[in-house]
Amino acid sequence: MRSPALLLLVLTCALTTVAQTNGPILISQPNSTRAIAFDSPSFMTEPFSLNSPTPWTGDPRTRVLLFALNLALAPGEDLSAITAEAEDGQHHLFNLNVEYLSPVSGQEWLSAIVLRLNDNLTDNGDVLVRVVYHGLTSNRLRLGIGHVGDGPPDDPGSAPTPAPPYIVKGQITMKGVGFDGVSLLLSGGQSGAVRTDSTGAYSFILNQFGSYSVTPSLPFYDFSPQTIAFDFLTGNHSDANFTASRTTYSISGQLKDVDASGIANIPVTLAGNSKTQTTMTDAHGTYAFAQIEAGYSYTVTPTGNNVFVFTAQNISSLTSNLNVDFQATRQTYSISGHVLEGARPISGATVTLSGWAAATAVTDANGSYLFQNLQAGRNYMVKTAKTYFDFVPPSRAVENIQSNQTIDYQGTPTYNLIGQVTDEQGHGLGGMIMTLTGAESSVVQTASDGTYSIIAHTTGDYTLTASADQNYFTFSPATQNLPNLDGDRSVNFRGTLSLATALPYVLEYDGTPETVDCGPFWSDIPLGHFFWEVWGQPGKDAAATYMISDGYGGAHALLFGFAFYGANEPDRYELFGDVWDGSQVIFFSSDEGPAVGEWGHFGVGWDGRQIITYFNGVPVGRVPFSGPRRTPGWLGGGGRLLIGGSDHNNLIGHLAQVRGYEDRNPREDSSVTASFSPEAVFSRGGEYLGYFFRPSQTIADLSNYYRGQVHRGQLRGTLYPYGLLYDCPGCPLPKFVVDPTAPTFLSSPVNNSAPVAARLSPPSSALIFDSFSRANSTYTLGKGGLGSTEAGSQGSQLWQTSKTSTGLEPFGILNGRAVLLANEMALAWVRTGSSSSNLDIQVSRHAGTWGSGFDTGLAFRVSDSQNFFFAYTSGGENDPARSRKLTVGYYLNGVRTDLATNVSLEGNWTVFEVAGKSNGQISVLIDGVSVYSVTSSVLVNATGAGLYSNGPGLGLLNRWANFTVYNTP
Repeated sequence: MRSPALLLLVLTCALTTVAQTNGPILISQPNSTRAIAFDSPSFMTEPFSLNSPTPWTGDPRTRVLLFALNLALAPGEDLSAITAEAEDGQHHLFNLNVEYLSPVSGQEWLSAIVLRLNDNLTDNGDVLVRVVYHGLTSNRLRLGIGHVGDGPPDDPGSAPTPAPPYIVKGQITMKGVGFDGVSLLLSGGQSGAVRTDSTGAYSFILNQFGSYSVTPSLPFYDFSPQTIAFDFLTGNHSDANFTASRTTYSISGQLKDVDASGIANIPVTLAGNSKTQTTMTDAHGTYAFAQIEAGYSYTVTPTGNNVFVFTAQNISSLTSNLNVDFQATRQTYSISGHVLEGARPISGATVTLSGWAAATAVTDANGSYLFQNLQAGRNYMVKTAKTYFDFVPPSRAVENIQSNQTIDYQGTPTYNLIGQVTDEQGHGLGGMIMTLTGAESSVVQTASDGTYSIIAHTTGDYTLTASADQNYFTFSPATQNLPNLDGDRSVNFRGTLSLATALPYVLEYDGTPETVDCGPFWSDIPLGHFFWEVWGQPGKDAAATYMISDGYGGAHALLFGFAFYGANEPDRYELFGDVWDGSQVIFFSSDEGPAVGEWGHFGVGWDGRQIITYFNGVPVGRVPFSGPRRTPGWLGGGGRLLIGGSDHNNLIGHLAQVRGYEDRNPREDSSVTASFSPEAVFSRGGEYLGYFFRPSQTIADLSNYYRGQVHRGQLRGTLYPYGLLYDCPGCPLPKFVVDPTAPTFLSSPVNNSAPVAARLSPPSSALIFDSFSRANSTYTLGKGGLGSTEAGSQGSQLWQTSKTSTGLEPFGILNGRAVLLANEMALAWVRTGSSSSNLDIQVSRHAGTWGSGFDTGLAFRVSDSQNFFFAYTSGGENDPARSRKLTVGYYLNGVRTDLATNVSLEGNWTVFEVAGKSNGQISVLIDGVSVYSVTSSVLVNATGAGLYSNGPGLGLLNRWANFTVYNTP
């Protein structure tokens, strides 16, 4: 039997390390997991029998007294909140009633708990006992029942759980060596402070259970970990160790010039704490030193040079990250020298300093000049000048000045000849050749505004002559004499355009890589409207060859040439090309085109909505295009104006003239879908204009110039591997030849090369028949017109027409079809010779490609140009060819009356027909099917019949073929 005093002694002497938990903790013996347990109230120790040897109630069962930490009832709770159980070696579980729980007097952190043994416990040996409170389970300790020993094994990880006092101790080291003099602060259930001894060791004695933390501190040092915490401390701890390290900070900053910009590549030195280290400033002038030990003094010193000077900065004690900037001071230097003519000083010469600073000096009697206090490291330019002197060097650059500089100049006399070459209207002529001969020789070209400047270095007699590429200009005066030149002179010339008077040359291409290279032309920016026109002739095998091209890549601001021989018309080419919008290529083409060897006028234009091709002044194709229009530029092989192809797809045929309008389209002034009368010989205009009437290696640009630049063309060969980018010595060039079939551009223009289409056989019963199978007749080289019908029982009949405002014929012939030339309502008719007025009038519509030939129209009961009936189809340029509308009406004394409008016509029809009788009945038929009929007595006796076009802008939409008139049964 043991006394209560002995019990307290056992509890207070337990010293060992235990596992920690926030649930109840049963107190064990100091060195084992056996519970500190007593029979209550005898205080006898284990083993315990089922019945107490000294029962003190009517219940003989043994009550066992245990001790626990972290176990107390909440206000209002009773002992039912706590449960207990025991497990024997056979893993049988036994409930143990909790009969008592109370804090130990004077040690309120410790609780005494009394458990009643289960009735079934006899001689079980060791059992493991635990208590449970609010679902939190205590550790399990051993109790001997009947005898000590046997029983189940300890729980994994179990350890002794003695009662306080506890000892917490450890060591602080730095770089593996004990660190003395460090303060450690204890906080929690009790507080305190100690310092480490010479070995870095420390300890705390804790007299009660609870939560604690230990925190070291010492100025300029960091500790790892910063704090060690103990939650629900239940034993000794001898491993509360810390590692110390000196606190470090960074020192950084920027070296700045006077303008606050950073200064790169300057060495910066940090000295202190018996150490020195150096770094270089980066591109922004910044530097940085990392992991610098705190608490010491330091000095930061940038190293100056020939450009910059710096002042060192001191740091008395490093206590945080620091930013230390430096403002540089620049060194100063001078630039001086002499201005001489040979060894003779030139006084009064003006010497100009520019660059970082600006100043002017005038040389003294010794030819000397001086500029002082110039900031180091700056860029300067020194230039000297004096009337009638040239200087070598004319100017001198001093870059990154880092020392005093001496610059001398040698002068030679100079005289300036300036002037301007203009045309008859006073406009400057660019690209004219100015030749100076006499005491010296020199050749220059006039700028785009016609101005020029020539420098002579010698006093004497001179002659100045103006000339032009291909001699297309005559000049007044032809030459100008400059005797005894001893100063500046202004000499002007007046140029008059003078074309060839004899049969002109034309430029011949044979398909080999050769071109007229007009140099950089289109810029890589959004480009505006355009119109380009060419007088030319395709040769044999000219399909897929170019007349005009933007460079040589796969995308173009403009590509224009011939293609698709025989694909749309027998034995004829189509006009073809493309433009680029920055992402995709847009192609355009034509329905009609030239035959092999046929001279013609070929044009293409864009008005912002559509690209339209023209053949002999007649619109022959369109494709919608809203832009933008781009060139791929130099990197994409574009931006260069080439005439006749590049280094591939080179033209086979002849060219006489090329003109281009850029950023505008002159066809927009009237109607882009109307026919027009091309100039046989272009007047000066456009943004590029080249004639090929006179042989020359250089082709003149006779235009008003594109964006102020003259674009003279050079005849070039482009054979592989030279291509366009390099000169090709000895390569074939386009040839100037005389072509007898070429139009006589300079006198009465007659196209001698246009082929005549084979005439068709007329129907045997036709009164009138005209297939329009004869030589082309447009405004290109004449007044247009249809001439006479081909056949029929009434014989050949002369076509009569309404007069146009221009006096030109309203209709013409193109490739075997009648086309509209007038940009207004137009009428053409013939006398049928019918005595009955019973007539059937037919015409074939040619619904072509690329928007051509959607419509046609007929005139009937024609008396004259003021009195006739009409029937026509319409629908607009954007409707499909099969979706058209019919309009029928008449003019009486020039006043129009519509009988029917918007009559729908469906299907791909060909023959448009009007049948009329003397009783006034009128029927309109499409491919023999009646689509409209009416009876009218107006003009019932008129027997004229012909072609009708309703108004302006229809030059592309209207086409007529196989006009035929029959008697109606």
